[in-house]
Amino acid sequence: MSNPYDPNSSPGVPEGTPPPPPPYGQTPYGQTPYNQGSYNPPPYGQETFGQDAYGTYGQGTPPAAAPTSTDAVSITAFVLSFTCFLSPVALILGIVGLSRTKNNKRKGRWAAIAAIPLGLLFSILGALVVVAGVFFAQNVITPSNAEVGQCVDVSRDGSDYNLLKVDCVESHDAEIIYVGVASDYEGGLSGSVNPAQVCTSLMAADDLAALEAFSDDLLINLIIRDPEDIEPDDEFLCFVELTFGSLDAPIL
Repeated sequence: MSNPYDPNSSPGVPEGTPPPPPPYGQTPYGQTPYNQGSYNPPPYGQETFGQDAYGTYGQGTPPAAAPTSTDAVSITAFVLSFTCFLSPVALILGIVGLSRTKNNKRKGRWAAIAAIPLGLLFSILGALVVVAGVFFAQNVITPSNAEVGQCVDVSRDGSDYNLLKVDCVESHDAEIIYVGVASDYEGGLSGSVNPAQVCTSLMAADDLAALEAFSDDLLINLIIRDPEDIEPDDEFLCFVELTFGSLDAPIL
């Protein structure tokens, strides 16, 4: 039993009775609650320390943005690279396109890369075409650019003749002896006329004398645009060659 004279005893409480539980939320005897210091997740939508929105620890930099536009310079370079005469421009634009598409700043880097070798290749082909064109323009003889006394090599393709200018001191096939128009011949030119008769009748007297004194083994031919449809102003030329062998000196 309790001592009624003990000031620390509670009146009316039998001795040995356990103390009542503490109020809700308080810790008995000053102890730390069991869950104190445990991990509490952050509120929804907030980031934890050292983590980004994607949950990658220690990485807070978002990925680089993908290019959104195609580089028109690179595409133009690729298209122009297939043209012989604009391919040098394509080569330059391809180099510019490499800089414009560096680090994925723009799409179309493949076009810039392809335009460089293609532009170089077609530039070389274009240069060869120009050189060949200049060569033939200066050396291929036609009725419109022929001159009396020019020496030529002759190649035949059926009824077509191709004349290539050469130096008269070199071995050559033939020599130009007359250049004129169809109306020069009084009898009128046609596909049935005798070339030797037409050409010798129109030659200057000195040239004809040099031709007659050269050799009897000569063959005279006439070249005109279309022997089947001759107009009065159609240009033609006459050339002479040896029946056998080649010439090694000028005739006229």
